[in-house]
Amino acid sequence: MQRWKRTLALPVTLVAIALGFLISLQAQTQKNVSAAEQISIERMAQMKSVLANSQAQNALLQEAHVGLLEELDKARKRVGTDPNLLTAWKGFPTN
Repeated sequence: MQRWKRTLALPVTLVAIALGFLISLQAQTQKNVSAAEQISIERMAQMKSVLANSQAQNALLQEAHVGLLEELDKARKRVGTDPNLLTAWKGFPTN
């Protein structure tokens, strides 16, 4: 019986050390995966915020563009009908 204890002691100890190492490694890996997932979630939220801001700014710029096009059309129509503007325009030097 004593002989069995001695012959099994070393392999059982090595197996226990290996299992402890693997369990520790698994716990550390899981912690790293959780941290990476959290970072990914934060980045996704930031990107959604940037996208929403860009879309809002784009909408404002499109509205401004439409307004400026309308003003341009009005100015073009006035140039054709307002003699003062035509006179002023002819007074500009040409290159």
